[in-house]
Amino acid sequence: MPARAASAVCLALLAACGGETVSAPTSPAGPTTPVAVVASVTVTPPSPAMIPGQRVQLITTLKDSTGQVLAARPVTWASADTAVATVTTAGLVTAVAAGKTAISATLDARVGTAAVIVTDPTTFVNATSVHAGYAHTCALVKSGAAYCWGDNNFGQVGNGTTVGSAVPLGVGGGISYTAIGAASGETCGLATSGKLYCWGLTSAADEFGQGPTTSSASPVLFSSQLTFAAITDGSLHMCALTATGAAYCWGDNEYGVFGDSGYVGSVAPRPSGLGLTFTSLSAGSFDTCGLTAGHAAYCWGNNYTMELGDGSSTERLTPTAVSGGLAFAMVRAGIQYTCGLTTSGAAYCWGNFGTNAYTANGVAGSATPAALPGGLTFTALDVSRGSGADTHACALVASGAAWCWGSNRKGQLGNGTTVNSAAPVPVSGGLTFTALTTGSAHTCGLTAGGALYCWGDNNLGQLGNGLPDNSTAPVRVIGPP
Repeated sequence: MPARAASAVCLALLAACGGETVSAPTSPAGPTTPVAVVASVTVTPPSPAMIPGQRVQLITTLKDSTGQVLAARPVTWASADTAVATVTTAGLVTAVAAGKTAISATLDARVGTAAVIVTDPTTFVNATSVHAGYAHTCALVKSGAAYCWGDNNFGQVGNGTTVGSAVPLGVGGGISYTAIGAASGETCGLATSGKLYCWGLTSAADEFGQGPTTSSASPVLFSSQLTFAAITDGSLHMCALTATGAAYCWGDNEYGVFGDSGYVGSVAPRPSGLGLTFTSLSAGSFDTCGLTAGHAAYCWGNNYTMELGDGSSTERLTPTAVSGGLAFAMVRAGIQYTCGLTTSGAAYCWGNFGTNAYTANGVAGSATPAALPGGLTFTALDVSRGSGADTHACALVASGAAWCWGSNRKGQLGNGTTVNSAAPVPVSGGLTFTALTTGSAHTCGLTAGGALYCWGDNNLGQLGNGLPDNSTAPVRVIGPP
């Protein structure tokens, strides 16, 4: 067949089958966008503290020479010591054993690193007490040494710096303590000698008793003349009891929290309570409560939200009996409310319960003690003294199981949710505790073996697990690095 005829047949067949021909491009491809040069690689979190078996996801931030953040690109991950921690190609770190290692992320010859510290959790199995402040936490161990962690803007961690820590750090000074208290920006410890040492912010309220501008990032002796048997921290005032039950308070007295008939504050411990003796004291944000040897509860100070429990909203400048004639084993003062346990373990609360579903008996508040719903009996109790938006309380039943109620927006109820609860809900995890403490929006518990667990707000490292994230369930406080 002639070539011309063959070509015609081929074209006809293509047309019948719907085929199409492909021709070479007539013009070169358009210009491509150049890839920006990476000037720096930053890894976060920069210094995670971990325990063996724990995992942490590292994230990289890429920037150009002008500081502009670039789109994410694959990097090469590596661990300097895989016996301490390993890292996947996606940046997931797994702690292996106690030690320190650098995890690197490399791209275009630029390297970013994270300093990983892996600690043996058995370091913190000998704690004897724990106390949560506004956004920091402190604990004592069997030797009497004090450790603190979390917010340290004012030196309240007591390690000589104002740098916060997500892991426990030893308090300086080598002092042995029998009790410790943590408030908003300050911490105090009761030494074995009965002397009181404090560190952190004094503010205008003079909690240290050393003048309106005194503060220290290390422990300082509070009063050389007095010895105490117990201490309690309010927001802007502090109180202590002597061995004979005499009460002393110092700091801000704007609402009559000293209970001495006046409003004048003091830079040194001043006798309070008008001669009454107490077996325990609890300093709230704007009030103070105490128990007598006969289990009678007295409160004094601000009463705008009925937190004194005397059936009124009238401020009281002297100790005033809580209504109802109940025999209390403990009383804890909060920010706008107070709770107590009777000698039979029944829980009662009074004051403003309405904030964030903190309710008792389904009412918004009560000027006298109202029984907590749920019918549980408890052996220990604590209430938060922080922001009203985070109002919560926690208690222990006889088995050591923890129950919490109130605001839960930061997970401080520990039941795996952020749902508020007017009635007590069980803390998840099946742990049992010998003591509980509530901060502003976090809670911590001490086990019989001396291990510490915390849950809730962790924006400043107050959970002590080396990570920055909040937790709606208990997480283990890791040992000091």
